[in-house]
Amino acid sequence: MLAACTLFLAPVCFIGLLKQAAGFDAAIALRDAAGLLRALFCAYILTAIASASGSVAIKWTIYTITLVYCILAATAYYMFGMDISPRMFTLLAETGKAETASFFKSFIGLEMAASAAACIFGIITFAVVERHIRRPAGAFATSAVSVLVIAGGILFTEKTATVMRANDSRQIEACFPGYHSDNPTKTFYSLHAVSLMSDENARWTKRLLADAADHALATDTIPGDTLDIVLIIGESHIRNHSQLYGYPLSVTPFQTAEARAGRLVAFDSVTAVSRYTSGVMRSALSLASHLDGEAPADGAFLPLLFKKAGWEVYFLDNQHAGDDVISSYTLNGFLYNDAAMRHAYTYTSTYSNPHDDLDFVRHEQAATAQESRQHAKRLWIYHLWGQHLDPADRYPGTDSCRVFGKGHYGFRREPWLSAATRQKIADYDNATLHNDRTIKAILTAHKNRPTIAIYFSDHGEEVYDFRNAYGRIGAHDSMSDRTAIKKYIDALYGVPFEIWCSDAYIARHPGALESIKRHIMRPATTDLVGHTLLNLSGISSPAYRPDLDMLNPAYRPRHGMTPSRLGQAE
Repeated sequence: MLAACTLFLAPVCFIGLLKQAAGFDAAIALRDAAGLLRALFCAYILTAIASASGSVAIKWTIYTITLVYCILAATAYYMFGMDISPRMFTLLAETGKAETASFFKSFIGLEMAASAAACIFGIITFAVVERHIRRPAGAFATSAVSVLVIAGGILFTEKTATVMRANDSRQIEACFPGYHSDNPTKTFYSLHAVSLMSDENARWTKRLLADAADHALATDTIPGDTLDIVLIIGESHIRNHSQLYGYPLSVTPFQTAEARAGRLVAFDSVTAVSRYTSGVMRSALSLASHLDGEAPADGAFLPLLFKKAGWEVYFLDNQHAGDDVISSYTLNGFLYNDAAMRHAYTYTSTYSNPHDDLDFVRHEQAATAQESRQHAKRLWIYHLWGQHLDPADRYPGTDSCRVFGKGHYGFRREPWLSAATRQKIADYDNATLHNDRTIKAILTAHKNRPTIAIYFSDHGEEVYDFRNAYGRIGAHDSMSDRTAIKKYIDALYGVPFEIWCSDAYIARHPGALESIKRHIMRPATTDLVGHTLLNLSGISSPAYRPDLDMLNPAYRPRHGMTPSRLGQAE
């Protein structure tokens, strides 16, 4: 019974550990092992209840509940590609009677029958083994397991406790259990996330509706003038892997050429406010000040301000389709609730290609070309996939896109590097090069109009630069060396921040770039971009704060992530 319930509560973890034989991944193996141990702890409690009760009815009730739990999760995944997640519970809550009936008609099919048959066969097998097991051996095994499960359960069920202690979207994202986890933890997490986000989204919707009704919120002070404002938000681009910031390989040739031509300025000291996409996006598009402890709902929504000032707002989001990812779940409620859709946008994209940002941009440029030409003032917001994990999936597999290989990194001598890790770095640099081509396509489409554009990445990514780590695995408690902490902050929070002006804009505002260059050394954070865009657009709003505008003489320098803040943020 202990074995059966464990497998029913964590089938993904068990399968994941079996797959480690084909290719070992330490991070995933640890997650699977922790999930399996949490499931074992739950199964031990259920088995102890059945044993203490001495009731056959209770025993088979527990078997049935865990069996059905497993069947529902497995069938939902294989039929609908949907894991136990906040999105699943949201869809269930929003499903009407007719949709429910249709769902169950689809649900009760061959896949469900196969899942049920496999689980029932497993129960019968366990029952047969249980009847014939030698009691002394069983007693010894139970005693040994008891010690391991209680010790391990206390250690790893802390993850579930952390999930339930989260009290805002940033914390709920930080403790996301992921696909490689046990079903009980994913269920607790999903229910808590839905409850938490419903409260946050209700507050945000109330704010949007109030601002939409406020006729004094935003005014275009130079009506009729032609101007494009372009905001490009990248993904997972570490500043140290850009030529503009001294990287030795040619991974950003277009941006570098534009800087040499005098059209692009790169800021040296801008940092992300979070290592999670959702936190950065919401803080960037709200005028709230993240470092002052303000939530997104404490500030006006940037696209709504532009729309109220008479601008056309085009929101082109290549990450919109990723609803099963927790950052997309928390973010989409912010960006795509009914109030935002009614009042903030002229156009929102529906097409998505997470494997090729350039294809996405070209598709959306074609879709909006005819209608957008008619408008004098336009705000364009692009949200890209950039270099997000896995970077090899972010660009086409053609020879022209696979420019870098493991042989390009002879200058890297760190002891933890191997042929495999060098190839991973090459994948990241190829994705960075493809990101550069995507930025070129975006800016080229605006070069014949007066245009000012800002590009920054939502957060960075470790790429084996200062330790044997890739991604955003978090700081280690043992990282006491300040040099290592500084390198970690640079990797996760140090992002490129660039301002580009078209020739038509420079001709109209001949001193603009020189004025911008005077501020490139100012420390700043990505949540300030909204106030800076209001300045550049000429929109007047009581929501604008000059002390949060990095191009305003009254700007108050904002130092982002520091070693003292690291523990709270992580």
